[in-house]
Amino acid sequence: MLILCEKSSVAQSFANALHAEKKIGYFQNGNTVITYCVGHLYELEEPDYYLPAGTDKHDITYLPIIPNHYVYHKKEKVIKQTKVINELLKTHQGEEIIVATDADREGEVIARIVLKESHAKIDYSKCKRFWTSENLTAEIIKETIAKMKPLREYDSLAAQGFARQHADWLTGMNLSRYVSFGNSANFSVGRVQTAILAAIARRNKDIENFIPQKYYELKVIIIDKNGNKAEAYLLNPATKKTAFETKENLGQIQKEIISSQLTVKYQTVEKRIMPPHLLSFTALAKIAADKYDYTTQETLTYAQNLYEKHECLSYPRTEGTVMGGEEGVKAFKDAFELVKGLSEISKLCDMSLISTNNTRIFNPEKIKKYNHHALLPTKPIPDSATEEEKNIYNIVLKIFLQSIMKDFIYNELQMMLFAGKHVLKTSVKTIKQLGWKESEKDEELKSYSAGFDPESVRIINTEILEKYTQPKKQFTESSLLAFMENPTGETDEEKLVGLGTEATRGAIIQKLFNTGYCEKKKKNFLVTAKGFYLLNLLMKDEDLKQIANIGQTTKWERMLNEDPKNFENTINEYVKKCIKPKEKENMQKYEYENYGSCPICSKGKIYRNKYKYYCSSYKEGCKFGINYHICEAPILPSDIKLMLEGKLTNVKRMKGKNGNQFPARVKMIIENNEVKTELVFEKSKKSS
Repeated sequence: MLILCEKSSVAQSFANALHAEKKIGYFQNGNTVITYCVGHLYELEEPDYYLPAGTDKHDITYLPIIPNHYVYHKKEKVIKQTKVINELLKTHQGEEIIVATDADREGEVIARIVLKESHAKIDYSKCKRFWTSENLTAEIIKETIAKMKPLREYDSLAAQGFARQHADWLTGMNLSRYVSFGNSANFSVGRVQTAILAAIARRNKDIENFIPQKYYELKVIIIDKNGNKAEAYLLNPATKKTAFETKENLGQIQKEIISSQLTVKYQTVEKRIMPPHLLSFTALAKIAADKYDYTTQETLTYAQNLYEKHECLSYPRTEGTVMGGEEGVKAFKDAFELVKGLSEISKLCDMSLISTNNTRIFNPEKIKKYNHHALLPTKPIPDSATEEEKNIYNIVLKIFLQSIMKDFIYNELQMMLFAGKHVLKTSVKTIKQLGWKESEKDEELKSYSAGFDPESVRIINTEILEKYTQPKKQFTESSLLAFMENPTGETDEEKLVGLGTEATRGAIIQKLFNTGYCEKKKKNFLVTAKGFYLLNLLMKDEDLKQIANIGQTTKWERMLNEDPKNFENTINEYVKKCIKPKEKENMQKYEYENYGSCPICSKGKIYRNKYKYYCSSYKEGCKFGINYHICEAPILPSDIKLMLEGKLTNVKRMKGKNGNQFPARVKMIIENNEVKTELVFEKSKKSS
């Protein structure tokens, strides 16, 4: 019997369970052999492999490249292990083979390629599939082996995996070459990556073009007989919300409220906030991005080191947020005993929650949907670990311990205040049980009251507030990961399936930076001129633009799950439709950061560097220069083009020295061969 695992650590678990001895590249106990891949051992050939000899790659008509049969080659970095596996497969051909690669689509593809590329005479009727998301204890391994199914029952999953791999190759290799053809820069186009780029660009544009709308609120400070205070807000009878478009009549209402006798209707509602779920990798990456500004790829590297090098973290590339049943309870208890001394907050844990009755954590049915169980610390982290690795470990440790703490419970006193015909609304929260919140330094808890007597309410102050509507926030690493998990289409109501996987999302995001399509300012993701150029180019073609559409991308994802063959055929036809050699010759050519002629020297072109827009003739003394931000509002390429044409920018969201925001446009003025900018309001001007 030959067992094929995806990684050495999994093979070691099998070896421990089956009492196999370590050899070079495998483990063995009598006639039982356990070997392992090192992730992908093979990769698809490059497009040039499929081209006839003598093909002129300067002639775009060689596109598209659509192989009738996809060819793989061995990855050089892991070729020694590939040879070990191939020899073992040939030695054991005809025997029972157990595929024990990861329980997901990717694991299925890895195994099928290895079996096929070994060129061994494998009896596929004797191949079985080991499939579990549970912690790989000896008991789970033996139980799962006893109930394995034939490998052929997973053929549909393998078909999905190969269809996805081929589709990504087809779109990436063909459309990247097509868009790059005739340009001085190379452009990378991808089925998921380009749609994500378009989503970031849309958010950038929405924020750039956002015009704040002024609104008003009437705030009332109330107090009870014990001196407890609360804020109540006037409800707009037309909308049942607290916002008013104008402050007309609010002054009169303010006087009427002050002079009225208050009557109060109230109810107390008990509410609870459960402790955090155990972490999936994406959940871990979001916390690491918010707390330490780590990229998803960095978090994956640190977590992988904790798993492989330090062996103190469970398998990191997991989408699971639960454990299994009895074995999950055992794994959780074992981990708790090993790490409870690492943190004082372990004293707040409720051991009764480590039970199969707690289906929020231990859920045998839910875990079947995942490739692996949730992240667990498996032992204390060694002192030799880096600071970054310790930070990641401590995130997992904290959530692990919090997951078995009591709920945070509070009472919410909900009050409706009636002042004549006017209605105000407020609520007061009182802590009933701190629970897991005791392990947090939660500033919000300071707003909770020790109690409030609604029968003795009186008004002590009123105030009319002037506020402005706010745009959505720019994408950050954390919010983009959340978007990829649960994307929305052109309208926020259009719910779509997730994009990427726990293992691929970080690489997709990183590629947006590596290709020069995005840059990060503070934590915000902004699309560069090169990124906008690519999107503008794609949008000019009805077929090409689909690759940048989140909705279309997720429709393809659904099609992939429902009918892999139809999906791959659809992508084949799509790529063919996109390649239009004659039209490509007439397409706009990319130029590095050239936004127009210099208005000062008339000789140079306007480019951008890391800090500002500048003239290419600066070495000859030209003093043109405009910073990227004016009053904290970004001056984007679209703005600089308008300014060079003598026009005003679109309305920008500015911020004054006092921190207040205001809308204004920017005008460029040339004085004494230097550039000055001026803020233009509807009725006034203010120099910056």
